[in-house]
Parts: sequence; structure tokens; C-alpha cells
Amino acid sequence: GANTSENKYTYMYINMQYEAGATYKISYKIYPLKDVQGKSYSTNIAGSLRYGTLASKSITDHRVGHDVKITEGSGWVTIEREMKVDGAYYPQGSDSFMFWATPENGVPVNFLVKDIKIVKK
Repeated sequence: GANTSENKYTYMYINMQYEAGATYKISYKIYPLKDVQGKSYSTNIAGSLRYGTLASKSITDHRVGHDVKITEGSGWVTIEREMKVDGAYYPQGSDSFMFWATPENGVPVNFLVKDIKIVKK
């Protein structure tokens, strides 16, 4: 996770390299649990491909789709996305797919994750 002055996010990184110009189908399942204080929550899950380009080698987030609302107690939630990697992709050792949960009431949320699939189309 990561902290800001008022929030504590929950992150998950999957390190991987991409292929310039390729489109990837991304899917995973999230099972929302209680937050770190044992309370129920309803929050957003979002994801990014993280990589740099030839023009700017700094690794940045390339947001994948829109946020998906998850609510504690809702059971397994399937998230599916597609994203095309920039044709000027610059491979680096810390490239990754990342998804995160926005904190609810300033505290991190807990969830299980399974069936992560990142497949080139």
C-alpha cells in the first residue's frame, strides 16, 4: 500500500514486460473483505499498465478502463479490461500491471484476489 497525508491505498503490482503496440486483455477477480478496522466499505478498484515510452522513459500509469465499485460482502467481483500499449513502449525492469483500491474513511481496505490473467491478443 501507499500513504498520502489523508489516505492509505491498497495496491497490488504484477511485474511484467509488454510488447510495443500490442493489445492486452486483463482480467482478475476481487473478493472484498472488511477494512483494516474491521468495518464494511464500498469503494473503487482501478488499474494501470505502468511503463515508460521512448519520449519519456519515466515509468507512468496508463489507466486501464474505468473504476469498478466493490462492496464488502458482495462476493467475487470479476473485472475485465483491454488496453493497447503505446507503440513507443520503452521496456524497463520495473514495468508492471497495477491495480488499487481507494481507501474508505481514510483507512486501507482488504480484499482477496484470484485468477489474474494478462493475455496478449
